[in-house]
Amino acid sequence: HLHHHPRPSMASVAIEWLRELRKEREALTDTLKRLQEFEATSKRHADEAERSRTEIENMHRLDREREEHRLHQERMEEQRRQREEEEAHATAVLLEEMRLEEERNKVGSCLLCSEELTRHDRYFDFCGRHLLCGTCAAHAATSCTNNGQVVPCPGEGCSYRFTPDQIGLATNDPTLVRKAEEIILNGVIANLGAIACPGRGCRQQYVPASGPMYQRCQCTCGTTFCLQCRATYHYNSACDDLAGITATWVAWDRTGRDAFVRRRAAEDAQFRERMQQFQNAQAEHARQAQLLQVRLREEAGDEAFKVANCKLCPNCRRVVFKDGGCDSMKCGEDYHGGNVQNGCGHSFNWSTAPAYAAAVARRTVTPLAVTNPERVEMKTHRASECAECHQEIKGPRFSCLNCVYYEVCYECEAAGKAIHSRDRNIPGGQDAPPNRDAPPHIFRIDI
Repeated sequence: HLHHHPRPSMASVAIEWLRELRKEREALTDTLKRLQEFEATSKRHADEAERSRTEIENMHRLDREREEHRLHQERMEEQRRQREEEEAHATAVLLEEMRLEEERNKVGSCLLCSEELTRHDRYFDFCGRHLLCGTCAAHAATSCTNNGQVVPCPGEGCSYRFTPDQIGLATNDPTLVRKAEEIILNGVIANLGAIACPGRGCRQQYVPASGPMYQRCQCTCGTTFCLQCRATYHYNSACDDLAGITATWVAWDRTGRDAFVRRRAAEDAQFRERMQQFQNAQAEHARQAQLLQVRLREEAGDEAFKVANCKLCPNCRRVVFKDGGCDSMKCGEDYHGGNVQNGCGHSFNWSTAPAYAAAVARRTVTPLAVTNPERVEMKTHRASECAECHQEIKGPRFSCLNCVYYEVCYECEAAGKAIHSRDRNIPGGQDAPPNRDAPPHIFRIDI
């Protein structure tokens, strides 16, 4: 039995077809969307996998770099350690070589400051046995030379003395070299018994000839002096009498002349006129009296100093002064050498040496008779003519000690005519003006 179905129309078929087509498109769209999502997810996963792989590779690369850096650091540390060991070894070798070189260069130590000396230092070995550094050698040479002494080697028991050339090497000072030459020359002259001229600024020295001790010396500077006492030469007295005669002359110049002249002026009318001349010359006499007093005080002070501080050499009786040290003495030089002066070289002990006796203490000054006017007698000195007025001398006679022959009467002496400081017997001395820089001559008074 057949059932009859109605035949579908074309429109419904098309609609159904469109509907199915829409469903397929939707299914395709959904599939495409899922594919796109899958692709995105796959891409994301691929990117994540790529990033992971890159990170892993970076981590591996960093690990390799860290390992390489560690190995490099170890190599560098090993190289540094090797360099330090090599440098330490080289330094030790260098120090040892320097030590050995220093030992080879050592020449000894300075005798005074104990400084170690090498061949590269400035040092001196003048005597051949004792070393001195440059500073100590220069100081010793300068100090001794400026003190007027020869420069001894400071070595114990060494008798060597620096030469002027060696002093020049040590100090590099030509002035000290010339001074050292002069000191040595003076020492040689002193050993010959030379005596220095007492003239101001004069440096001449004279060796006495054999014969009398009281020898007259005429220096090239114009000074005439006695080789025994170095005073202005005194023709008419011994050295020991000079102080007493000087004291008497000073007393006359201070008070005796005035008293005598005043008494004579009161007794003699002619003397009254000469009294005025005496008063005019009194100012000059006062100045001369001051010079004479200073001389007497200086001589007395010198004698007092010698009594307090000096003794006599037991061998030659020369005056010896001790300025320090032990009692061991040597006449003419220091006991341990140096400070060479005039002496016999005899060794003795200071405490047992003879004491010095003052020459002034042994001299007695004759009392001045004219200090008592009543006792002054007008004595006539026969065969004595005044060198100024050429009359026979009556009353006190004044004989110059420092001239060969010069005598004046009291009238000319009181008038100031006898004041002089040059020998009246030398050519031109009679008329030459007084030399105010030289001490006036001394007169012996014979009442």
